[in-house]
Amino acid sequence: MLHLVPDSEHREHYRGNSDRPSPESNAAQKRSAAPVRRRLFTRFVRDTWLQRHLLVEVSRGPGLRCLILWSGTALSVAALQVTLFGKLSEGAAHFLAVANLCGVAAVIADIRDCTRLHHLTLLRRVARRCLRRMDRLRIESGKIVEFVHWLSADPEVQHHFRSGPCQSIRLVLQTLDRLNATAEHYGCVGKYVFKANEEPIVRSVRMLRSMPVALGDLLSGTLGAWLDEVPRYDLECWWPAVDGKLILMP
Repeated sequence: MLHLVPDSEHREHYRGNSDRPSPESNAAQKRSAAPVRRRLFTRFVRDTWLQRHLLVEVSRGPGLRCLILWSGTALSVAALQVTLFGKLSEGAAHFLAVANLCGVAAVIADIRDCTRLHHLTLLRRVARRCLRRMDRLRIESGKIVEFVHWLSADPEVQHHFRSGPCQSIRLVLQTLDRLNATAEHYGCVGKYVFKANEEPIVRSVRMLRSMPVALGDLLSGTLGAWLDEVPRYDLECWWPAVDGKLILMP
């Protein structure tokens, strides 16, 4: 006996099969994604600025604090048991091992969080740390504060970083970090050095905020030329002038 299936069920069945990717297409996507991951890893290995800030953020991040807390608690329990009973029980040994594994897992999760979305979380942490460094020097800059808040909270930024890194934002943060380091070297007069040399950063921030994030990288060459005007600290050659400008010593 012939069983007839309604046309609507035929269409639903065909649509479900057509939406399901074939094993060949999945394999092709994995092969195409492998060179991209390899290229990003190679770029990170050669990027000393990102490596340095990743180490700084992980050493101050929640993962390492969890490792210290859990491992310290487990070691204290183990030491107390050895002191009171003269030996370490099997349960305490298991607790020590689990605590250490959980701490290591927290550190790995923190590193993963910093490197996901083309290091967006790491760049956000660097930007917030730059604000804290400015606060210690008693530097006030409304445009830079707005830029950091925009980078930390705007969903458009996160959406753009899903598809690839944003070189223009990276250039601004790298220059802001450099100017902070330069100002810190001059101690009590550092805020005058910062204020006198922040104009290229403020100009770049104003340009980035006036256009969609996706168009920012089209002007990375212009931004790079502007941001190169921000001086680098050199004890042998630079000295702050009366108005805070860094001048080249003869």
